[in-house]
This record gives sequence, C-alpha cells and structure tokens, in this order.
Amino acid sequence: MVLIVISFLSSCMSVRYIYDSPDESIMAESSYRLEEHCLDYNMDVTMINQQRIENAIHQQLQQMNMRRDDEATQVIKYFVKNEVRYFSEGCDDYYDQINGGPMCVERISSYEEGTLVIDVIDEAKDQVLWHGAAMGPTYDDRLSNPDKHIKKIVGELLSDFQKKINS
Repeated sequence: MVLIVISFLSSCMSVRYIYDSPDESIMAESSYRLEEHCLDYNMDVTMINQQRIENAIHQQLQQMNMRRDDEATQVIKYFVKNEVRYFSEGCDDYYDQINGGPMCVERISSYEEGTLVIDVIDEAKDQVLWHGAAMGPTYDDRLSNPDKHIKKIVGELLSDFQKKINS
C-alpha cells in the first residue's frame, strides 16, 4: 500500500517554481556560457539526464536569441539535488489489547523530491542577475519520458528569465 502511495505521489507530483532577481528588468548579454555549480557534493542526476538538462538549457537560451561563448562573462550555472521528504498519512485509531485502550498510530511515508536550480550570474559585476528553482520530480532513472519532462521544466523555469529581459 505504501509503495502504491509513494509511486502515485511521485508520478503525478506537480512542479513548483520559485524565481528571484534583484531587479524587475535585467540587462542580459547576448552571449552566455554554461557551467555546473561548484558544490561540495556530486550532482544527484544521472549523466544522461545531466546532458538532457544542459541541452534543454541551451535550446531555451537559443530561442531567446542568446549564443554560447566560452569567453562570455554572463554565466548560467545549475545544479540538481534529490532529497527524501516525509509526510504523515494520518492517524489510525485502533483498540490496543495489550495496553487495554484505544491508540493512535501515525504513519510516516517518504518520497523523493528533486530540485533543479538555475542561476544567471554576471561575473564582471560579481552579481546574480536571476535565480530560479523547479521542485518536484527526481531527476534520476525513475523520471518517465525524461526528454519531454526535462525540456518542459527547463522551458517553464527559464520563461521567467525571458520575461525579465524583455520587460
């Protein structure tokens, strides 16, 4: 039963998006370079899904008329982190014959949630121009139809960045 609930939650979990930028409009450059965040842990994503994420970022930025340039000072950095989350399924009342009275047993279940974080950084000014995160599915082998889902998540995430540079 618990496995059914967990697989149901992970299969239809909605994606939550968070955006942040210091200014309402951003003066973005026409070129960028893509890098992984330098963090103390390995990225929680398979190599093939990491490549899918990078391809989706490149495609989305190219649609925004931006071009790749290894010398660009505007850097797009990203990372993925999968975490175990816990939730309570409620309290089941049942009669405890050993202790002689009713008892409440709370069932705790867990599921994995993935977070994809993308930052746009102006290295010349040492400033974060835009920050976005998509929380929901894990970015591992359990992601069904990964090409479609990753492309959709990255597209939705970077659409906020596009709005900021077009305003």
